[in-house]
Amino acid sequence: MIQQPTMRITQSAPPLWGSLIIFCLSLFLLSCKKDIKGDTSVITDEWEMPDFDSRSIASVSGFVTDENGRPATGALVRFGIAQLRTDDQGYFSFNEVEVPRHHAVLTVSKDGYFNAIKSFSVNESQPAFFRIKILPKVHIGTFDAAQGGLVRSVDDLRIIFSHGSVMYQSNGNEYTGNVQVYAQWLNPASPDLVDMMPGDWRALDASGRLKYLITYGMIAVELQAPSGEALQIASGRQADIRIPVPSGFTAHAPANIPLWHFDEQKGLWIEEGSAVLQGDHYAGSVRHFSFWNLDYPTAMVHLDMTIQDASGAPVSNAMVAISSLDGPANRSFGYTNDEGYISGFVPANRRWKLELSSSTQCLNNTSSINFQTVGSGNQSLGVIQLSSPLMMHIRGKLLNCQGGPVTQGRAILYKEGLHYEVAADDQGYFSLSYLMCTPLQQSWQLILFDEVSQQQSLPISFMLGAGEHQLGDLRACGESTEQYIFLTVNGQTSNMRMPEDSIAHLVYPGISSISIYGWRRPNFTEYMAFNINDSGIAVGSRQRMGGINSNILSFINTTSQNYVDITEYGPVNGFMAGRFSGVVIGQGYIPQNVSFEFRVRRRR
Repeated sequence: MIQQPTMRITQSAPPLWGSLIIFCLSLFLLSCKKDIKGDTSVITDEWEMPDFDSRSIASVSGFVTDENGRPATGALVRFGIAQLRTDDQGYFSFNEVEVPRHHAVLTVSKDGYFNAIKSFSVNESQPAFFRIKILPKVHIGTFDAAQGGLVRSVDDLRIIFSHGSVMYQSNGNEYTGNVQVYAQWLNPASPDLVDMMPGDWRALDASGRLKYLITYGMIAVELQAPSGEALQIASGRQADIRIPVPSGFTAHAPANIPLWHFDEQKGLWIEEGSAVLQGDHYAGSVRHFSFWNLDYPTAMVHLDMTIQDASGAPVSNAMVAISSLDGPANRSFGYTNDEGYISGFVPANRRWKLELSSSTQCLNNTSSINFQTVGSGNQSLGVIQLSSPLMMHIRGKLLNCQGGPVTQGRAILYKEGLHYEVAADDQGYFSLSYLMCTPLQQSWQLILFDEVSQQQSLPISFMLGAGEHQLGDLRACGESTEQYIFLTVNGQTSNMRMPEDSIAHLVYPGISSISIYGWRRPNFTEYMAFNINDSGIAVGSRQRMGGINSNILSFINTTSQNYVDITEYGPVNGFMAGRFSGVVIGQGYIPQNVSFEFRVRRRR
């Protein structure tokens, strides 16, 4: 029988309601940190009135997975004016990007999936951390726009369109052909809801005040023509929706509930309309499609805490789950950052159950505590220390290819879709505390990175279980991670390198070509790009070049007689490289002397 974990709270202020207490409800906790000072001051105006003008410098990282828990490699991630692609582990990281202080927005895009969007309030002293699961666009039906029709998903989401109620999204003109409907119902009881939903639970009500939402379910819907062109509900028209209500929610479900759509620019839910409970569905009408949410608004409290193991080391990337003891019976989740910190907004004056585990797939053998939130404003819970026989501690030291300590490095530990990232200190030492599902040993993979030398190790296998693991000296060496674009036009040269700049490899479905892009950080206003045909591409092949575009060295365009020599072509998530030198026909049909070299990570 496994001994139950124990928890101890250390606070610099009196405990809230005399016991434990903590963090964000209905599902969203941000791992962006506040200073822990036991602040219980009441600041109602700060959380009720939106502030879109204040700016801050923020850092954020995380992992993106697909619907099956596999790393979503090559997904485009945008944060402020910065953008990049996820690596072969689905990992992304932004450092010191200027964003709105109270409404920072992170957006993940990938072909065939709905946009995944997270929003949070920034604390400049600590980074945010997210686990994001992207939602595939599931085709649930097709109807004739001229006649209207009903479409229905396998989980009984229903959408009813009247005749002539669809337009082209790009120009607003009436659309009369077949309409393909792509949708997903997000079950409020799903343990993955926090990873899949857009934004956090903050919303603007009809009076323009910020509220916290308690969800009864949400949907994502997009309309497309057979050609793939985006469609939308026509101006002045609406569609009727019927959203399922899980059985565990019907006893608490209000007879009438506000509807909220998600604003991707503001990073907030916006109140618009309402729905009526009809048996096991909510029925309502909407005037446009995006993400829609059934929610009850309430006042909120901002809470934070830090989770440590018994030795005082942070428990990184751990899942913290809470569920309401007052109803509805949904569960909510968030993740600690590298320092074991988590914070976010919670409904005020409610009773909660807190559980700590490793992931949504491991909800047994967790610690469990009941607590209550009170008042409004800011409340800090200080440090929560966890003592558990399921805790795994990993320690090691990163060495570079010459055997010296790595001064800027990191390690990624992963197995079966679970990924954990930890930074090493300036002497190369790293440590990770992880709460296991079982004390038994399991097979893990470890990849080590040397950011200075731009080297990474090949995957290293370990059998790891609960307890202490001293991995010793480990070399972050074996494969170059160098990525660059060097472009010269008529003797003028512009170079881009990762990580100082952002470089991406793009492959478009159905088109036999590869595009290579580079953006100059930090402003991302300068760029260079070119594409090549990928038919028969291999090391030593010559690929026809389709075009070059750069606002740094002025626009140029190639003729079809130009070819790129491929010097490296690794597997997906490996690297490809090539070079070109010759005369191309530029703007105004003027010949220009052009050469370039590139090396990028393959995404597909």
